[in-house]
Amino acid sequence: MALKESEEKFRKIVESAANPIVIIDAGMKIQMINSEVENVFGYEKDELIGSEISMLIPERFRHNHANYQADYLKHIS
Repeated sequence: MALKESEEKFRKIVESAANPIVIIDAGMKIQMINSEVENVFGYEKDELIGSEISMLIPERFRHNHANYQADYLKHIS
């Protein structure tokens, strides 16, 4: 029960944030967003959940982002 309450509090905090928040898993797939992400990027929640985070990166930056992503994953493991 405490875990469920904690998860609900976390979701409420994320949703109430004034800035876009994107939560991803280790495979760089979007697991959770708040409504500000929809406002800023113009995608619906259903379009984003389960998608690669790279879809939110402008095309001209995607190549560099892949390198940053690989470096990040290398250092957190």
